[in-house]
Amino acid sequence: TVQIVDCPAQEISWTGLEQVISTFSPDVVIWSTGTPSIQSDLSLASVVKGCDNRIATAVFGTHVTVFDKQSLESFPDLDYVIRNEPEMTVRDLVRSLAQGSSLEGVSGLSFRSETGAVVINPSRPFIADPDSLPLPSWHLLDLDRYRLPLKGKRFLMIAPLRGCPFNCSFCTCQTYYGNRLRKRSPESVIKEIDHGIKQFGIRDFFFWAETFVVDKGYVEELCSAIIERGLSISWTSNSRVDTVDLPLLKLMARAGCWMISFGIESGSQGVLDESHKGTTPEQAFNAVRSAREAGIKTVGHFILGLPGETRESLEGTIKYARKLQLDLAQFYCAVPFPGSRLY
Repeated sequence: TVQIVDCPAQEISWTGLEQVISTFSPDVVIWSTGTPSIQSDLSLASVVKGCDNRIATAVFGTHVTVFDKQSLESFPDLDYVIRNEPEMTVRDLVRSLAQGSSLEGVSGLSFRSETGAVVINPSRPFIADPDSLPLPSWHLLDLDRYRLPLKGKRFLMIAPLRGCPFNCSFCTCQTYYGNRLRKRSPESVIKEIDHGIKQFGIRDFFFWAETFVVDKGYVEELCSAIIERGLSISWTSNSRVDTVDLPLLKLMARAGCWMISFGIESGSQGVLDESHKGTTPEQAFNAVRSAREAGIKTVGHFILGLPGETRESLEGTIKYARKLQLDLAQFYCAVPFPGSRLY
């Protein structure tokens, strides 16, 4: 029996979460963590144990993947760290706990032995066939609480692929999902879209990936399948600026793409080169212009303060962003997240 609690979306406080845990009385509580809130995230283990000391506590995320040993040593109420891609490790952990069997055979798991020493099991290979994963259990969430920006409509996330072959220094995605592109079959993605329409009456989707448009042939195949099936849907995705062209963007628009987010990062070639982004400001200009021509709204993401940044290059990036005629621009401070080469 599984329960999903999304505290921010459900407006549940820590006290409210304690009540949920005490009422549900779970054997295991597993939660996500992030670097900016890591101390607060990991201290939740004490809250869970305060409800019932017999509950096993486990966390996942890029930060704890990198700092598994330190996390377990600093937070004695934390029992398990699930490293990298979490699904199969979670499955094997829960099965082992239910059966009372040894945890030494659970790849991708770090834990505290009976003596208190931290045990780091061998890493787990990334899931070779993402089609083998079942559909997400969206029925366990109140989907009315999730709304698309700009449109205000209910939506679902779909992950068509995992992994990223690019080498941007500021990114942590390879720590979590690896650098090999693992694609779901278009048939599998279509099945999930169809399920969202029939089961939940939702026709807006967010194609979530580290970079959705990496393999142009794959995107063309998926878009063609959506069109051929006559699926009347609306969706948004992200892309690098050097992996799209006008014909592809027009096909995406025909398949229902209404907005695309580009990781532009900087208007300075020097900063882009320093970060090993592998793109140029001219490519970003062309990508945004082509998307507009295809009738797709554009979002640009920029990172200020990357290595090599100066006041002049920073101000130049802001001016450059305005010239691009984006529908929306988002600016971030460069942060050396654990798991990135920048760190």
